[in-house]
Amino acid sequence: MKGLSLNLKMSRKWLIIIVAFILIFLSMIIASYFSSLKIKEDQFQNWGTYESDNIPYVFKYPKNTRLTEEDSVLLTLWGPNDISQSVALRFLLPKKIKNKTLVDYVKDDLKQKRENIEVIKTLEAIEVNNLAGYAYTIKRMGFHRFLYLQSENNVVSIIYSKPDSASRDFSEFDKTVELILSTFEVTE
Repeated sequence: MKGLSLNLKMSRKWLIIIVAFILIFLSMIIASYFSSLKIKEDQFQNWGTYESDNIPYVFKYPKNTRLTEEDSVLLTLWGPNDISQSVALRFLLPKKIKNKTLVDYVKDDLKQKRENIEVIKTLEAIEVNNLAGYAYTIKRMGFHRFLYLQSENNVVSIIYSKPDSASRDFSEFDKTVELILSTFEVTE
C-alpha cells in the first residue's frame, strides 16, 4: 500500500509540473500574438487611411504618398531625386464578372495585352489580405504587376508600376507596396 501511495504522490507531482509547463508555454504564445498585433499597429501609426463613399475598398498608405482620384485611386511613391525614380500603385474600380471564373477573366485580359508586351512573370495564384486572386507581370515602358482579386462577383484590379531602371534598387518601394496591400479590404 505504501508503494501505491508513493506512486500516486509522484504522479500528482509530475502532473502538476507538466500542467505548469503547458500553462507557461500557452501564456508565451498568447503574449507573442498580442505583441505582434502591437507591432503591426505601430507600423501604420503615421499612415493615412483611404476610404470613400463611392469606392468600395479601404487601405492604409504612407502620408508622404501622393494620392489622386479620377477613374481609379492612384498612389505615387516618389523617389529621392526625380519622377523617374517613383512607383505607382493604381486601384481600379471593381468590375462585375459574369459567366466567367476569375482565372478566365484574367487570362482574357492578359491575352488582349500580349500583342504589344513582354510577359516577365506568367499567371500565378496569389492572396492579398485573405482575398484570393491572380497576378502577372509585364514589361512595357517599365514593369507592371497586374493583380486581380475576387470579391463576391466582382474583380478588383490593382496595378503596381515601376520604371525599368537598372541604376535604382526598388526593394524599399516593394516592401511599402506589400505593406499597403496587407491593409487592403473590400467594403462592399
